[in-house]
Amino acid sequence: RKTETRAAAPPRSAASSKKLSYMEQREFENMEQRIGEAEASLESKRAALHEAALQGDGRRLTELTREIEEAHKTIDGLYARWAELEGRAG
Repeated sequence: RKTETRAAAPPRSAASSKKLSYMEQREFENMEQRIGEAEASLESKRAALHEAALQGDGRRLTELTREIEEAHKTIDGLYARWAELEGRAG
């Protein structure tokens, strides 16, 4: 009598096997635009930072530095979400 050994299929998480909802699909379709807008906003803040540095405005420099850090976090979050949606869509 032959015994067959089959490797068990790796368990699929609910998130990876679930297709995108309508709202997620719309979010995914608009993600490149949202990232582009966020990156343009970041560049604008960087330009303002250089102006404030030239004018010696320490208070504005501090504020812009904080805004730039937040903009980086926003962009990182958008890229992470895009990757998540892309993984589920494909």
